[in-house]
Amino acid sequence: IIPREINNGFVKELQQKLMDDGIFLPFKTRKVSDLTKSAKLNISDSDRGILFNGIERPRTVAGENAIVFNKGDELTFEFSEKEEIGTLRIQFDLDFGHKSVSPNKKMTWFAQKLHQGLDFEHVKVAKTIVKNFEVFADGEKVFETDNNHYSLVKVPLNLKAEKITVKFNETYGEEKVNVFACDFI
Repeated sequence: IIPREINNGFVKELQQKLMDDGIFLPFKTRKVSDLTKSAKLNISDSDRGILFNGIERPRTVAGENAIVFNKGDELTFEFSEKEEIGTLRIQFDLDFGHKSVSPNKKMTWFAQKLHQGLDFEHVKVAKTIVKNFEVFADGEKVFETDNNHYSLVKVPLNLKAEKITVKFNETYGEEKVNVFACDFI
């Protein structure tokens, strides 16, 4: 596709791809797949609405708009029959206020290496990022990491399953796990 052709009906597709890659587009919401919406989940209907609303940032200073789990909790997607699952996409809390990144006030605004003074403490991974999590397909572990540093994680599953479970084991310091999105693309 050349740029001129994007204007001919491909703008929404481009926006969706950008949002799937974690890009924030003001006043746009990410579309959640029909496969994801068809699953039965082990969370309340109000939490399901938040998880699938397509907004992957805090809506207020207090950070509402995320599903809150305890460490060790699981999120389970259950289908009526085996479904072809491509990629699991999870958007963890990035700590948008950067409060856990550094005690230096300037670093809460500019959490980048280029803005680091000689007297600053080293910037850390946000305490809200999930360090260790596991993914199970029909009870069998298909993915595990104990060294995640990313707020947006895409896990290629490429399998057929009736039940997918994500277990959130450990963060970089926060007591609760905040998840803005967890779905299949």
